[in-house]
Amino acid sequence: MSPGATAIETQLVRWLAELAGFGPGAGGTLTSGGTEATFTALLAARAAVLPDAWQHGVGADPPVLVAGEHAHYAIARAAGELGLGTSRIAVVPSREWRMDPEALVATLDRLRGDGTRVMAVVATAGSTATGSFDDLARIGTICAERGIWLHVDAAHGASALLSATHRHRLDGLSLARSVAWDPHKMMQVPLSAGMVLVREERDLEAAFAQRAPYLFHGSEGRVHDQGVRSFQCSRRFDALKVWVALQRYGADGIGALYDRLTAVTAALHHEVEGRRDFRALHAPESNILCFRYAPDGVADGPALDELNRELRERYNRSGRGWLTTTMLGGARVLRVTVMNPRSSERHVAALLDGLAAEGASLVAGTAG
Repeated sequence: MSPGATAIETQLVRWLAELAGFGPGAGGTLTSGGTEATFTALLAARAAVLPDAWQHGVGADPPVLVAGEHAHYAIARAAGELGLGTSRIAVVPSREWRMDPEALVATLDRLRGDGTRVMAVVATAGSTATGSFDDLARIGTICAERGIWLHVDAAHGASALLSATHRHRLDGLSLARSVAWDPHKMMQVPLSAGMVLVREERDLEAAFAQRAPYLFHGSEGRVHDQGVRSFQCSRRFDALKVWVALQRYGADGIGALYDRLTAVTAALHHEVEGRRDFRALHAPESNILCFRYAPDGVADGPALDELNRELRERYNRSGRGWLTTTMLGGARVLRVTVMNPRSSERHVAALLDGLAAEGASLVAGTAG
């Protein structure tokens, strides 16, 4: 990027790193999204645990990644790309859709007893399935006591730092060594605008310990060229979008947007709880809610799973709205992510009315 673009990105990174609770030695870089951000962070974790891996590889007995059962697929992708192998992921069970800290302790104790090195623990702030936040304070303390790199995949949830109402969900984030954050998810910024932040900028530089004298010129002090900290070399000036959004709306304005989206999602949960033909799977912590269409006469099991799958497809084809589906707790569920700032309580009521009408038609057709 140009010197001016680099200066803006550097300032943006420093401000958001400070917001995350990192000190003056922090750094980071813009990425294409959370998947690249997490890959870059774990590359830095690999450099910390295996400083010779860049030249010699990870060896025949690579360390493991530890992640919750609801972690994003980017974790498995990174394990494969980094040469660890997807079999080198230790999965920690969840409790109420969040990583169970006690199960994490048991997992780390077992790995230590087996003589298995841990490259990093990956916690989630704003999970893809339910928008849930892991207990970062507890997990961060566990990792700090054991000297283990903690990466927080906060691609979806880090923007809660801008909300006075919801920033407490990220208590303990400052204990992380690295954080993935996607401004293009909750900061009114179009694709693509992801970011990786590290508590110590030198950790990120160690991940890319490579000589290229035609690009990276030696100098005393900090190298301003972001190429020494980024997986990408040639890339767009995506920091400009985030910079403009903050200039236009301000941190408080974006925080107010976050509050509104979560409030509308809470209203949807309230509507679901008040109806006999729907069942919520969790109370929302952000702007994501999973629920299930469960009319009288259709028992839990494969038939209800198929009904919810078909309902989602039929509703989306109707043009009334659009929602996704996922598997949660072994059941097919409907998943709503409220992203439009114009969405209101009126719209969530209309959503359920539309789904109920389509669902009743499906049930009647099956019975006929």
